[in-house]
Amino acid sequence: MPELPSPAKVRRQAGEYSAKVFASHHLLKQILERHEATIQKRWTKKTRQQRLQILLKAWPAMPASHRPDFEAFRRESKEERERGSKYKGHYMWPYINQEDLSQPKLMLLLLNARGRCPPPAFAAADNDAMHLGKVTKALVPIFLNLHTMVLHGATTAEGYGKLLDWDSHPDAFDWMHTRKQFLPGEGLLILEAQARLMPFLVDFCHEVLHEISADAIASSAYSIQPEPFLKTDSDASGFTSLAAMAAEAPYRLPARLDLERLTSLLEAEMSAAEDHVWALREDPAYFADQFREIKDHRQEMLPDTKGLPHPATHRLRENTLWARVTFGMLLDAYANLESLTELHRQVQNLSMLQQKFHKEILPTKDLPKEYFVSLLRFKYFLEQTAKGPLDKLKVAATASPPMRKFFVREPPVDPDSTKIFLERLLQAEPKADALISAHVAKMIGDLAIVTQSLKQLELYQPWAQQFEMASADHVEDFKEEYTALQKPMAQLHAAFLQKGLDYAARLAEPSGGKFTYPYSKRRTKETVDALRQAESNLDMFWAKVDDLSPPWTKIFGPSTAHFKSSKIKIKTKGDPSETSNNNDNVAPSDATKPKVLDSQPTFSVDARALKVFRTLFFNPEVTSTPGSIPWNDFLHAMASTGFQIEKLYGSVWQFSPTILDIERGIHFHEPHPKGKIPFEVARRHGRRLTRAYGWFGGMFMLKEKQ
Repeated sequence: MPELPSPAKVRRQAGEYSAKVFASHHLLKQILERHEATIQKRWTKKTRQQRLQILLKAWPAMPASHRPDFEAFRRESKEERERGSKYKGHYMWPYINQEDLSQPKLMLLLLNARGRCPPPAFAAADNDAMHLGKVTKALVPIFLNLHTMVLHGATTAEGYGKLLDWDSHPDAFDWMHTRKQFLPGEGLLILEAQARLMPFLVDFCHEVLHEISADAIASSAYSIQPEPFLKTDSDASGFTSLAAMAAEAPYRLPARLDLERLTSLLEAEMSAAEDHVWALREDPAYFADQFREIKDHRQEMLPDTKGLPHPATHRLRENTLWARVTFGMLLDAYANLESLTELHRQVQNLSMLQQKFHKEILPTKDLPKEYFVSLLRFKYFLEQTAKGPLDKLKVAATASPPMRKFFVREPPVDPDSTKIFLERLLQAEPKADALISAHVAKMIGDLAIVTQSLKQLELYQPWAQQFEMASADHVEDFKEEYTALQKPMAQLHAAFLQKGLDYAARLAEPSGGKFTYPYSKRRTKETVDALRQAESNLDMFWAKVDDLSPPWTKIFGPSTAHFKSSKIKIKTKGDPSETSNNNDNVAPSDATKPKVLDSQPTFSVDARALKVFRTLFFNPEVTSTPGSIPWNDFLHAMASTGFQIEKLYGSVWQFSPTILDIERGIHFHEPHPKGKIPFEVARRHGRRLTRAYGWFGGMFMLKEKQ
C-alpha cells in the first residue's frame, strides 16, 4: 500500500529536496564554467580502474552492470518487491552504474547536461527512467489526493515541487489530468532522485579536481571559460552511430523532436523496401536467395518436442511449405512497403506542421491541436507497424540455423524477451553475435528504425507525458484509419490463399538451378542463354502471381509490363524524375549502362575506392574475376564520394549524400557475420545506387597522384 502523508508533510519533503537540488546545481554550474575542460581532459586520460575508484568514492556501492533495474527485476520475486525491494536505487537511477559511467564519455555527458541545464528540464526524463520500478511496484509513490505538483516550467527552488490543491488553483486539476504537471507521488520520486544525483556530480568534480579546495573551486580565483566541445555519438568504427546515440540519451538533455532526421531515416527505409520489391521482380538470383533465407527461418524447420521434423518438410508435402514461404515473402514485401510509405507521408506532414507552428511550440504552452493530433496518429501507426516485424523476429530468431539447436517447436516461456534483451545481448556478448544469422540481423535493424522513431516521440518532453491520456480521445479514429490502410493488404492476403498459389509456389521454389544467374561470367552464347532462362523462369512466376491478384489492387504498381521492364531512376539536376527503360531486347550486360538524360558528375577516387566501384558496377567485358568487397573498403568508397555515414541498429547503415543534388539517403546492410560483401550482394548494391542516383561504372576514375 502506498503511504498516505498529509499535504504539509509532502510540502516539507518537496521543499527540502528542491533546495538541495538547486543548491547543488548552482555550485555544479559554477564549477563547470571554470573547470569543465580540465575535468574532461583528466577523465579521458584515466584508466578504467582509476575511473571506477573515483566513481565509487562519490557513489559507494554503485551497481556494476548496465541497466541495473533489469538485473534487480531478475533477482527478486514479485512478492519480495512488493514487500519492499532491496534494490530501490537500481530502479531509481538505472543510468548510474559502473559499466556505463566508467566509459570515457558518458560521465562527462551527464556532468555537462545536468550542470549546464536547469533541473526542471530533466523532470519528465527522470520520471520515465523509473518506469520499470513503478510498474513492478519496486518503487511505490506516495498517494495524496486532490493535489498537483509543479515541476515543469519552474525557475526557482521555491516553485520547483510546489504543491497545489485543486480547490485553490483553477488549473491544478487540469494540469494533473492532462499530465502537464505531476502527481504528488511521482513528483516526490523525481525530486528524491535529483537530490541524490546532483550532490554526486559535485562530489565527482571534487574528486577529479582533488588539489583544489572546496572553498576555492568556484571562486573568482578561477576565471569563467568557454564551454568545451565534446565529440560523441560515434562507435568504434569512427562513424556516427544510432546505437551510440541511444546509449548516450539518458545522459544528455532530452532531445528535441528532430523530424528532419526521422524523415531521412524513414525515406531511406522506404526506398530499401521498394528496392527489395523490385529486386524480387527482376533479379532471379536475389529471388532465389530470399526464398531460401525465408524458408531457413521458418518454424517448420525446427524439430518438435519428440525430435520429429514438421510434416510440411516431408518430401511428398514440400509444396505446402513452398506455398507458405512464397505467401510470406510476397505479402511481407508489399505490406512493409505500404506501411513505410504511410509512415514517411505522416512524418513529412509533421515536419510541415512543426514549421507552420514553430512560434507556438513552447514548453509552457499546449501544442497546437492539429500538430498534437498528428503526433498522436504517428505514434499509433508506429506502434501498430512494429507489431508484425516483432512477431516475425521472435519466430525467425529461434528457427534460424545458428539458433535452431537450442529450440524445439514450442513457444518461448517469455514472449517479450527478444524485445527487451536482443540488441543489448549483441553489444554485451560477442559470442552471441555468432548466433545471429544475417537474415535476423537485418530484421533487428529494420525493426529498430521504427522503434527509434517511437523513442524520439517519447523524448518530446514535456508533451510526451500527455500522449497516453490524450490518445484515448482519438484511438478509435486512428483504428479506423489504420484498418483502411490495411484493407488492400487484407484483399491481397485473401487472393494469395487461393489454390492457384500452390502452382505459383512450384514456380518459385529454386531447386534445379532454375534461377541460376551467371552474371559474373564473360558473355558467351551459353551464359546469355542461362541469364535469359533464369529471367524467363522468374517472369513465369510473376505472371502467375499477377493473375492471382485482383485487378483492382494497385499494390503491384501501374502495370505488369512496367514491372517486367528494368526500372532505372535517372536523377537529373533540378528534376528528380525517373524513367523506365524497357530492356526486353537488350542483353543483360547492357543493364549496367543506363541511358543518362543529363550529365552525371565524374568522381576522382583513389585505387581502393575505384576497386570497390568497379565491383559494384561490374562489367564482365571490362573487368574479370570479381571478388568480395571488405565492408571497410565500401565505407571508404562511399565516404570518398561525399556520403555522410551513420551506423543505425543491427546491420543497418545510413548513407546520406552531401555533395549531390539529391538529399535522399540510402540504407545498406553490413555483411554478417563476416565483414565482406559477396559479389552478388555488391552487384545489387550497385543496382540500388543506379536507381537512387543514376550512377554507373563510367562515372569513377582514378585520382591523379599529386
